[in-house]
Amino acid sequence: MKKFFKVKIQWHIAVILIVILVISLASWFLFAKSMGATLLYYLEKDNSDIQDPVIVETISETVSAVADGSEQDNGLFSRLCAKLDYGLDTIDTIWPVFMKSAMVKADSIFTYYVLGEIQSIQVLEGKDNWLFYKSTNDGDPIADYEGTNLYSAEEMKNTLDAIVYTQSQLESKGIELAILIAPNKENIYSEFMPDTYSHSEVSATDIMIDYLYNNGVNIISPKENLLSAHLDTDVYYRYDTHWNKLGGYIGVRDTLASWGIDIPELSERDITTKNLRDDYHYCANCDLAEMVGLMSVFNDEIEYEIKDTVAVDWDKFEAEYNMEELSHFSNDDAEIQANLLLVGDSFRAAMIPSLSEIFSDLYVVHKLHYTPEILDIAEPDYIIAEYVERYSSELSSIDFLVNQFSIYTY
Repeated sequence: MKKFFKVKIQWHIAVILIVILVISLASWFLFAKSMGATLLYYLEKDNSDIQDPVIVETISETVSAVADGSEQDNGLFSRLCAKLDYGLDTIDTIWPVFMKSAMVKADSIFTYYVLGEIQSIQVLEGKDNWLFYKSTNDGDPIADYEGTNLYSAEEMKNTLDAIVYTQSQLESKGIELAILIAPNKENIYSEFMPDTYSHSEVSATDIMIDYLYNNGVNIISPKENLLSAHLDTDVYYRYDTHWNKLGGYIGVRDTLASWGIDIPELSERDITTKNLRDDYHYCANCDLAEMVGLMSVFNDEIEYEIKDTVAVDWDKFEAEYNMEELSHFSNDDAEIQANLLLVGDSFRAAMIPSLSEIFSDLYVVHKLHYTPEILDIAEPDYIIAEYVERYSSELSSIDFLVNQFSIYTY
């Protein structure tokens, strides 16, 4: 019996060692793959250090000199070696970064498959593999979910004053304003949240919205329509913080209805599907799975496309965002020949295809990159100011739309 127990223990140790070996090999493979991609990036990038004109010229001169026998001294080789040394130093600098990234991913995969759990301060694993955002440094979605962060009467009054002022300033310029609040994913898919969290049916943002609406603010909450639609199809990504194009469409439809503009119900549109992993793009890249290093595990996300909405060049849009530029989409065949300016956070992205279908000219900018001069550039007839629920406290600073200086200026 003791001999059998000893063999059994050794067998378990062997399994553990094999698992560690596999993880180690996987880590080195991921690192090598990342390093290869990085080197290829630097080799192909026009303005990279490795593709620097001086380096290219040096290599070219050296090859030519050797080929025709004219190399009489070590000058060119010294220059080339110096550049190669610089390249090796660069690789040496990024080596530990990729090593750490690969090890973190390997550790996440090991923890998930062996212990059956996700260890993260940002990501929460819900039921049926749904992932949720639980960061307290980027809003506080869990406090929103549990209703523990109610606004004071003074905070609501200050928010109302800021919005009324902004509305009046825009109206004086002939611009109609609508404020759209995109609900947190947790409050739409509460059935997939862990039972350890208590769900408040009415959030602080819900109370704020009712207060503002009852005081004449054109503020839109598509929460009820999203809750209704989510029973038949996904309106948020399972492994991402954002709503998908279907959720964005519902937000657009409810917002336009506040201006008396009717577009078809989502149920009246032709919808196709594909796997998102074949076309990851800006704000639709399974960011929650990426945060915990489990992209290889959570890789069956569905992407929905609404027929006849306008296709978006996501690479161009993301590049414009990174360069803090204003994006412009034009559609000569649009139903409404007018200019619309969409200012918002990352949830604005899923709204672009449907808004581009409706308006002849759509201008889009992240609120971080907004300046009042944009009003002169876009000459909007309409403005949608979009806020995800966890940022609803920022409504008190909405006057950034008309003031030269704001909390978003940096």
